Amino acid sequence: MKVLFCALHFGYFRNFESVIAALAERGHRVHLAADEPDALGGIALVERLAAADPRITFGYAPSLDREPWFRLARKLRLGADYIRFHDAAFASFGKTRINLRRAVPRGLLALMAGACGRSTAARRLLTAALHGGEALMPISGASRAFIEEQDPDVVLLASVTLWRAPQLDHLRAARALGRRTGVCVFSWDQLSSKALLRVVPDRVFVWNETQKREAIAWHDMPGDRIVVTGAQCYDQWFDRAPSRDRAEFCRAVGLDPERPFLLYVCSVMTPDPRESEFVGRWIEAVRGSADPRLRDAGILVRPHPERMTEWNGVSLARFGNVALSGRNPISPDAQRDYFDSLYHSHAVVGLVTSAFIEAAVVGRPVHALVLPEFQMYTEGMQHFRYLTDVEGGLLHVTHTFDRHLAALADALAAPVAREEQNVRFVRAFVRPQGLEVRATPAFVAAVEQLAAAPARPPVRAGAFHRAVQPIVARAAESAERGMLRPLFRDTQEMENDISEAEKSAFKRTAASEKARRAAEKERMLAGRRRERRRQQLNDARRKHLARMKGRLKSLVGLSQP
Repeated sequence: MKVLFCALHFGYFRNFESVIAALAERGHRVHLAADEPDALGGIALVERLAAADPRITFGYAPSLDREPWFRLARKLRLGADYIRFHDAAFASFGKTRINLRRAVPRGLLALMAGACGRSTAARRLLTAALHGGEALMPISGASRAFIEEQDPDVVLLASVTLWRAPQLDHLRAARALGRRTGVCVFSWDQLSSKALLRVVPDRVFVWNETQKREAIAWHDMPGDRIVVTGAQCYDQWFDRAPSRDRAEFCRAVGLDPERPFLLYVCSVMTPDPRESEFVGRWIEAVRGSADPRLRDAGILVRPHPERMTEWNGVSLARFGNVALSGRNPISPDAQRDYFDSLYHSHAVVGLVTSAFIEAAVVGRPVHALVLPEFQMYTEGMQHFRYLTDVEGGLLHVTHTFDRHLAALADALAAPVAREEQNVRFVRAFVRPQGLEVRATPAFVAAVEQLAAAPARPPVRAGAFHRAVQPIVARAAESAERGMLRPLFRDTQEMENDISEAEKSAFKRTAASEKARRAAEKERMLAGRRRERRRQQLNDARRKHLARMKGRLKSLVGLSQP
């Protein structure tokens, strides 16, 4: 069997590393394809996988950015999703709508600001129009050619619900070619706060019954095509042992090995408010606690891999027994370091991050302080409710510093042990087949079953669809360059246009200033050249006069007796 596994970038394969390795070990060939480069260590990951097994290869999928219809299709999808997140099911989760606004066409924002935004019927009509326009988009010729060249038995896609990714178009191309297809849920929030699954694949691989219900209710996926495998990305944390003892780890990161420490795991947050500033406030509150165990406890802060620059120039040394350390757990060394930080901690603290689930797997209590300024990023996101609602949740949530500090003091007073609420959550959300049952073999078996199933007939475009393709191509070009362009421009593009205009103005000003300085310099040099010529003429005259005087003196001297 050959598997073509597609993702937005190579870093996404970190959550499928065990599946990729297991498929290769069972004799299957796996080609890993990324749509764009990444800066999070993804290339090192796939190079390591390929070096370990020659049946694993990797490369880049073709870019669709040069196909004029693709940009229009992406805008239509974004617009439809923006409207969808105004439905009653998502009404209390405003952060997703805010996230989308900057990428939604301005014309649609204007409609949603008026009567369309207030009328359910109008929203449904507008959504139907957007879906209809999207359905007329062509199948990517580049994607078709790429899949035909790879000739896989199964096409797996890990980033279909990401708005900017061309994964949905790879899925459409695979279905048009009659290939077996599977959509793989990458992370815990992929079905709740991301794009709609518009195309039904042969299989949807999900972690648990919660995600299965979401796939059916929110994405209209047929239940018989959904496979619950468990969360394969967390298999690596269940049976792992620490790479060093607690004292050695504490000395390595710069903490007092004689005292317990709290692990603060950072999130992917927007720049305002900055989490690094909040962490400073949180440490000050911990250090000001009346409880000596809490006041003297060590604190290890792990920045989020995607927000490392936020910590540039930040020093926590003034607090004492505090360390800032951590890398993206994508390499074996970084994974060992990350596991050690979880294992040796007494409790884990943060706002909202998948690290909470990993802490639960390792068996550490997890605390979240939800203040008003961060409520949008926590309780304002759909997937945060998993952490509080699934089987009673795994989080200890508090809304004031006083209650939060009291909960942390209680955690430090108790021995390190797995909480029952952690067990319930992990069993339901991470390993629904049982705590001792790894998810990776179930995932691999499901892929093999998909490959063995009869292939579905290719999805062919009808006569009408083929007939309107030239019209769609012209409409896409008009939306990008013609009179309709202002309606389809989004906030990001307009800001980029302003930025480009500012850059052009700056370049024009700089060029003008450069020309002015060059002219001034030329005038100065010309003046110097004229002055040198005058000086040279004066010198020549003086020399000539001196010679004449000498000759006259000679003549006068000869004429005297």
